[in-house]
Amino acid sequence: MKRYRVALCGLILLMVLVMLNGCHAEYECTIQFQEGTEAEGMLELLIPLAEEDPEYREYKEIEGVRKSAPPVALQDGSTYRSIQWYSHLSDIRTNPGKTTLCFNAADEFLNLCETRQSFRIALVDSQGNLLQLSEEYPFQSGKQSYLVPPILYNPETNTVLPQYRYRQTFAQVIRDLILCRMMKSVPWAAIAALITILVRRWTGGAGVSNRYYQLYFLALCLPSLIYLGCTLYEAFQSTLTSREAWKRFCELMHFSTRELCWFAVPYLILLLLGCWNVVNRIRHRARKKLDPPQ
Repeated sequence: MKRYRVALCGLILLMVLVMLNGCHAEYECTIQFQEGTEAEGMLELLIPLAEEDPEYREYKEIEGVRKSAPPVALQDGSTYRSIQWYSHLSDIRTNPGKTTLCFNAADEFLNLCETRQSFRIALVDSQGNLLQLSEEYPFQSGKQSYLVPPILYNPETNTVLPQYRYRQTFAQVIRDLILCRMMKSVPWAAIAALITILVRRWTGGAGVSNRYYQLYFLALCLPSLIYLGCTLYEAFQSTLTSREAWKRFCELMHFSTRELCWFAVPYLILLLLGCWNVVNRIRHRARKKLDPPQ
């Protein structure tokens, strides 16, 4: 009887998992006017989409409802169409100054960014007549950096202010978590080692070469060095120019002054040991010169 209950519970759980597998959180992408600007008309997202494209669908415009923007043909032969003709778009809600695009899941929006690569913002009237058309803007600013809503449009200058975000994998999240934990605990080990050095020096105990202490503190600096390197790599992956990369790096390193001082403890001790070693060498050479030859 017990086995039947276990089998029945397992079957019910399997059915629930199958039903939940078909449920996805809806993802919304908003296009809106930049704060402090306004204009008459509706905003629309245009993407490269040809009629023979497998993701193209026939869109039936309803009488009395705002029509979509007309296709825009470019000199290179590509055609920009309203995203209403994109098959993975589940819904679209339009209001004056704001348009909301709905996808069944965030992965479908990421797929749009990867396959379409660029977009334009169009300002149209209720009949679909094109009032303004922006320049091309990329969906991605790096290999793992994607456009994030809201997409801000300035009708006065006919420009878009795109914002991008680096999409970390699960392994990268775990890596950063481990490195951050190590960076917070490593200074305690550095302080304990420094106290040990001072006690041995003052008590005249068996000393260890400064070289070994320097190697030890250098090892304590490795977690923060790896974290800085990974963060810098992600900054360059999520931007297009070196100047933007350094700016992004500063944004990612949003540590407070107190945290930065705490993380710098192993480096400061390593610097002091290095200076101490140099001073000792200079003193040792000076004594050799002053001592008379035997």
